[in-house]
Amino acid sequence: KTEFLLAKQHETERKSEYKKQCGKDIFEASIEELPSLRDCRAQVFYNSSWYRDMQQRYAVDIKLENYGGVETEVFTPLDGIFPKNRDKVLINLHFGGFAYHAKQESRLESMPIAALMRIKVVSPDYRLYPEHRYPSAVSDVLSVYRTLLKTYRPENIGIYG
Repeated sequence: KTEFLLAKQHETERKSEYKKQCGKDIFEASIEELPSLRDCRAQVFYNSSWYRDMQQRYAVDIKLENYGGVETEVFTPLDGIFPKNRDKVLINLHFGGFAYHAKQESRLESMPIAALMRIKVVSPDYRLYPEHRYPSAVSDVLSVYRTLLKTYRPENIGIYG
């Protein structure tokens, strides 16, 4: 199977498990239900075959760090950062429309990039909607960016997601 087909298969399995184990979709939940629903989805994700497969395929070190008051996951390849990338960093703004997924999606997007490109990737765990309204997530991302500017030149900071 191609990587794409494998990813689609795992995504389908994960969505099915989310529904089975957690019940509601994230957009059906009340604000009061969101924390426990997000916790349930995180547990389903971290116990999934897809995540275990990703850990095997993309060897990275994952550390939690505080960047400008924002909890941020930092991904570095176990094979080391490629010499040409030592002065570069990528910021991953994870999938989820600033409303859901958080660290789970961050890992799916950050692990392959860090491992294959051999570059440092940071992924802010920005505040999510609807508990936090605009511009909360944007402010969090800017705090991370400003912190990175203390170590990296602006032209060496990339953003994706």
